[in-house]
Amino acid sequence: MFSRFSLLLACVWASLAAPALADGSRGQATQTLVLEREHIEQMPARNLADVIDTVAGVQIQRAYGLGDSAIVGNHYGVGGFGVQQPLVLLNGRRLDFSHGGIQGLNSIALQSVERVEILPFTGAALYGQGAKGAVVNVITRTAKQDQDAAQIALEGGSYHTRKGSLWASTHQGNTGLFSAAEINASRGYRHDNDLRQHKGYIDLRHQLDQSTLYLSFHGNSETLDTVGALPTTTHNPKTQGNNLGVHKRDTFQLMPGVVWHFAHADVYLEGSVFGYDREQLDVTQAIYREVETKGYSVTPRLAGRLNTGPLHHDWTLGWDLYQVRYQDKSQPLTMRAEHNQAGVYGQLRTQFTPWLAATMAARHEKVRQQDWQGNGYESQEVAQYEGGVEFQLAEPLSLAFDAARTEEVAPLLLGAQPQLTAETGRLYSGTLAWRHQRQHSAISYWYGEREYALFYDAANNTMDNWDDKIGHSGFSLNSRWRLDEGVWLTLNASFQKATFKEGVYKGNVVPNAPRRTGYAQLNWRALEWLDIAFAQRYYGTRFYANDPAQQHPRQRGYNWSDITATARWQRLDFTVGVYNLQDRNAYDVGFVDINNDTQRYPLPGRHVMIGVSATL
Repeated sequence: MFSRFSLLLACVWASLAAPALADGSRGQATQTLVLEREHIEQMPARNLADVIDTVAGVQIQRAYGLGDSAIVGNHYGVGGFGVQQPLVLLNGRRLDFSHGGIQGLNSIALQSVERVEILPFTGAALYGQGAKGAVVNVITRTAKQDQDAAQIALEGGSYHTRKGSLWASTHQGNTGLFSAAEINASRGYRHDNDLRQHKGYIDLRHQLDQSTLYLSFHGNSETLDTVGALPTTTHNPKTQGNNLGVHKRDTFQLMPGVVWHFAHADVYLEGSVFGYDREQLDVTQAIYREVETKGYSVTPRLAGRLNTGPLHHDWTLGWDLYQVRYQDKSQPLTMRAEHNQAGVYGQLRTQFTPWLAATMAARHEKVRQQDWQGNGYESQEVAQYEGGVEFQLAEPLSLAFDAARTEEVAPLLLGAQPQLTAETGRLYSGTLAWRHQRQHSAISYWYGEREYALFYDAANNTMDNWDDKIGHSGFSLNSRWRLDEGVWLTLNASFQKATFKEGVYKGNVVPNAPRRTGYAQLNWRALEWLDIAFAQRYYGTRFYANDPAQQHPRQRGYNWSDITATARWQRLDFTVGVYNLQDRNAYDVGFVDINNDTQRYPLPGRHVMIGVSATL
């Protein structure tokens, strides 16, 4: 332990990072993709999952379409159903520790989002295990100084969808308050697929001399009537499906923090208290399950700047502690499990010349778990390392090369589970980026390998390791251009390949990882009072999630188009949107059942939404 910690400190003073920020960002690099609020508001997106799904290299997969917050995803060829997720953060803290490996993205009201930062290829040294390919950091809004404002919005449309939202911001003296709330209800686009959802967010900040105190709260309550997957032979997926039961989900996250500003350094003391209660009623199998998750985190850090001769350094030192407890309340004898992890990390950015910077970062973590049968495992130690160089080729053009090594311990699932081998990975990338004002374009190439990759064993409801080494590589393009006055074009695309490199599946494609994806968006200010947005999404073919042997044909890809028109009159905005314009039979999630038949979860057909909002 001592030798590894000494190695970490040695790496810290030879490492790179951008300064830590009060909004939860621990640094930005050339590769960091930022979706600002202005860009988000121009998207024909109805929730946060729709926003993130526009980024090339990060794919969001939904089972229930409208408002579904139980989503999965894959990123940069690290595909996987139910566990291989991007690491999702809310203001720098982990969004949740749900035992199923799925993320509650849509539990966050879109009105409360200021921007979304995606760190491709790096981030494990900053935020810990789980950041094996991408980190998604959702930054929420705060009150603007000397600016009081509010907005109320109503929306309705297909599938008896009703939605109401409100946000308000006020700043008095040294104190600012921002709050947002949303109610969402729908009968669903399939029989027995009703949705009822309530979301809320509050941010309170107070400036006191050289320090800032802040407290944020995020809460969500939802009930979703779930229906089963459909055989691939079904030709009319919009209204069929058997009723599986009810899925209830209640979450909250309270995030206090304080930052002290000194001459050459800032001191941050942040943390969170979180809870996640999930109930599932399966009518067909007469199974009821309720799992409660509670925990807290403490994440202090130091950030500062120093000069040594002509060299400029930005440094960060931090420590993370997460304590999580799970309780299965649906059993006659209550079952419990625990997950505890603590990590220390450091990073340093060194600017050698105006055109050259170097980077390295390191983290050491200890993870201890107790499974549902009460078996306590010995602590597992994992380490993450990152490094790279950045060249400023010209004022708007830069080139960066990065390398990362990651380790990850298997998450806890219901059911017996042996202590598995920690997954290890290596990822190398290069990014050529151009930025000018609000325009940007970045093209990246990456190559990575993973050993003992973790996957979800659906037959036994547990985790396991692939015995075969996995390789993944590809290109991604993320760009946004201003073509003319009032005309903007977004072009994002990825081409990737993920294969087993050895063993019984050697040469086979990793399931659930699409070969190609694309997203194009055109924003046009047709008139002074009229905005039109058109988006085209392409999701490529991929093998079913649990078919590594490739015994079945690929799950087909699909095209999906959305168009919205927004008219403004004084303080009112009127929006009409048509989604899945071509009325495609589209599917994100598919699997092979116990009868060796292929099953898929359909997405909504063509649907229309009409909304009105008033700014106060």
